[in-house]
Amino acid sequence: MQKCIRLIHDDFKPKINRLFGFETGAFAWDVFGGVFCLHNTVHYFAPDLLEFEDLQIARDSWDEWVETEQADTFYQSWYWDNIDAEIIKLQPYEGFLIYPPLWAKECDISTAKKTTNNLLCVVWASLELRRTIKGF
Repeated sequence: MQKCIRLIHDDFKPKINRLFGFETGAFAWDVFGGVFCLHNTVHYFAPDLLEFEDLQIARDSWDEWVETEQADTFYQSWYWDNIDAEIIKLQPYEGFLIYPPLWAKECDISTAKKTTNNLLCVVWASLELRRTIKGF
């Protein structure tokens, strides 16, 4: 599986779904706080946009997509020089809280502060920013 993406453990699925107001749907997340959900096709909560985007990929095709270069291209602008070494240190439920956040025009991923944190907290932080900035 692509180095940034992790399947959500069953213990975390209800919590993630509640954060987004879903009954079900979330099945994977990435180390940046992005969440993959199924709504007919795979949608991605993008932490750089604070929005969902329809990837127009069926769930069964998503598994193949994750193993291709398309997934690396998808994340390319968020990679920094030693990201591989940093990801190896993470527990399966951990990700990076990045400051300035990915959505901020001031964010330069190579110099941004990256703090290891529980992915549930990273996702929650993005959703709180979304509520504050966008009002929903």
